Amino acid sequence: WNSSPGGIEIINSHVSRMSLLQQLNTSAGAKTIDPAEVALPPGTTPRYAVCGHTWHGLSLLDYALLAQTSYFNPSEKNDLPALLRVLMPHKNIILKAPPPLSSRKWLELRVTSCAEGAKSTGSATGCSSVTVIAISGTDPSRFTDYAENLRMWTEPVSLQILSTLFPTVRTWPRDTTAEWIGLMHNVMRNMAIQDNRWHYQEILEHVRQKPADEVVVLTGHSLGGGMALVVGGLTGRFAVALQPPGIFHSMAKHQTHREIGDIAVHRRSVTLKFEGDWVQHFDEHGGLVQTMSCDRSHQGVQLACHMLEGAVCHLVRHCGDSEQRFASCSHEYAPDSAVRVVMLSLWASLKRTWRASTWKALDAYASLGRALHTALCVSVVAGVRQGYFAVLRKRLANERQHTDS
Repeated sequence: WNSSPGGIEIINSHVSRMSLLQQLNTSAGAKTIDPAEVALPPGTTPRYAVCGHTWHGLSLLDYALLAQTSYFNPSEKNDLPALLRVLMPHKNIILKAPPPLSSRKWLELRVTSCAEGAKSTGSATGCSSVTVIAISGTDPSRFTDYAENLRMWTEPVSLQILSTLFPTVRTWPRDTTAEWIGLMHNVMRNMAIQDNRWHYQEILEHVRQKPADEVVVLTGHSLGGGMALVVGGLTGRFAVALQPPGIFHSMAKHQTHREIGDIAVHRRSVTLKFEGDWVQHFDEHGGLVQTMSCDRSHQGVQLACHMLEGAVCHLVRHCGDSEQRFASCSHEYAPDSAVRVVMLSLWASLKRTWRASTWKALDAYASLGRALHTALCVSVVAGVRQGYFAVLRKRLANERQHTDS
């Protein structure tokens, strides 16, 4: 992220660019702002039913912004505390970074909200706190993320393919579908094809260690949103998922007590999805689901409707910002850059594999060289010894013949 005149700019893998302006510049010579990018004015009727609702003091826009921060590494260069102060100026946020060797990027944020009276007096009364676990989505430069997507949604996709051949599959009750998915997962696991060490395992164990009276909300985008729903369902915590694949049926392979996860998904989850986003069709959705229109539906096949930056701008423009942090939001999307990022990542992965195999070959050659060197030395020593004794025997034989004669 970068500071820009009057706001900030967030760039996602050189593919998606979002610009948030804190105030409109109406001076002469200033850049003209597209009216479609301006935030919904206060007092205007919002466009969607979910607008204006909050969960533990945070709106859907707040959760989207917190999910956005999970894509950043908490390094000195990124300066996440400064970014959080810009995104959530009316909140007190304490950032806790996960272990550096975590298989999934995620952040723990302690968010404290205070009423106006409590702010002015500095009193702790009138303040509420919530722990938000923000989980990152698919990183296009990490092939392990693609593999994790395949692992988590193999069975639901297979079931959808089966339903095209046998349409009656779509009429199955949820329990029947869950049993079938669980059976497929167990078969793959017994064949040593499936690995149950999910990327969310560390997060799940971390959330389970939280005190029962601590308010914990999980949030995330895309793959991270799916993981937030799974972890929320397994722990009974609230989850806010942004543009995730569905987990309603595939939840069966993650839980041991099915009724617990099912109840949690329906009663303690909110999902935001967009028309034209084909990622959402990997499975069905449970709980409270809000569908919104896509501002870039003509690029839907190229994942334009799946970008979190586009979702943030859509929320600003159609739900507004109750805390009046942002006056406008613009989103740019370059799918060609996405292809370039994936190809560069593939090339880097191939180079790492080649270097690793080369070093292994060199190590093997070095080991073979040492063995050959040892064998050569032994052979030379043996040859010298055999040659010395042969010469000595011949000399003794000649001396004996000379003495006899």
